[in-house]
Amino acid sequence: MLRVFRVMEICGGRARRNFEAFVSSLLAFRVIGTLWLIVIFLYAVAGSHLFGANDPFRFKDAGTAAMTLFWASTMDGLPELMFTNAFGCNSRFSNYGDVIAADKCTTPESQPNTTAVYFATFAIFSHAVLLSVFLGVITISLTKTIDKSEERDEQRATIRYFERLFPGNKGAIMKLYHSFRDMDI
Repeated sequence: MLRVFRVMEICGGRARRNFEAFVSSLLAFRVIGTLWLIVIFLYAVAGSHLFGANDPFRFKDAGTAAMTLFWASTMDGLPELMFTNAFGCNSRFSNYGDVIAADKCTTPESQPNTTAVYFATFAIFSHAVLLSVFLGVITISLTKTIDKSEERDEQRATIRYFERLFPGNKGAIMKLYHSFRDMDI
């Protein structure tokens, strides 16, 4: 870990600025991650009530449904989930023919409209909106970090300028600089 900091010190301002932006965006990701988990939890509870009888392998309870929706938020198994719940677990479109889940399809139920609304809104909320929010947080954090870095560079340049004008008075220059900065002049 210390080697990373040493490389950043050698590379200079740009690497340090990007690292600071990354760290500040991690703090914002806590909030967005919590929001994403709330969306998954709400849809998991609704999914276990709507699809628990038809698809007990994936929606038997809220915990199993949350894991299924976390997996589905990558859009990897979304078609199988939709076909199983839209046409019933005994349909030819379902993947309940697998050895693992073959005995779990006891009450097949077709719900095409409910399935379409449920998974379409889940895909919109979990994928499109939250992805945009993640990218927005990174962009905003990077912009704030760049602004702070430029402000620090400007402060250093101002101090160096006054040190050249009044050599030997570094303590007085720093006191004046901080006084004017505190007054926001």
